[in-house]
Amino acid sequence: MSKGPGRVQRAILALIAAEPDGAWSFEELCGLIYPPGERIERAQLLSVGRALKRMTLPGTWTTCSFSGERRWWLCDPCNLASMRKAHPSWRDATPLKQIEMQIESAQTHIALLSMGLQGGDVALISADLRKAAERIKKLQSQRAELQARR
Repeated sequence: MSKGPGRVQRAILALIAAEPDGAWSFEELCGLIYPPGERIERAQLLSVGRALKRMTLPGTWTTCSFSGERRWWLCDPCNLASMRKAHPSWRDATPLKQIEMQIESAQTHIALLSMGLQGGDVALISADLRKAAERIKKLQSQRAELQARR
């Protein structure tokens, strides 16, 4: 009979609850779960992997690896922000490119919301459209600041 989630599993669930848009490599999880300053040992990596294998992750959270990478990630494939943190094209991008990717994502979100205006709750969708437009303006100002520093 199980005693419930172990220490590592509880720490993983707490991380997901604290940052629902997060994504962590197994090495990063070890650094967050185990005492700082210690070298990450193979046993700790295996412990994290074992905990993830045996636990039921919330929602659509899963572990994955990307082609050409040996590193494993804990991320939510249905959450664009989470996948961008885990995927190499996002991680390796410059801050300016990351902002441009966020703007593109917000514009896609607006296009999808606009299609829903015909059959959905107009007031709710309109509020979402306003939020997305505000996000784009904020990101565009951040992009302008970064370009001005160059």
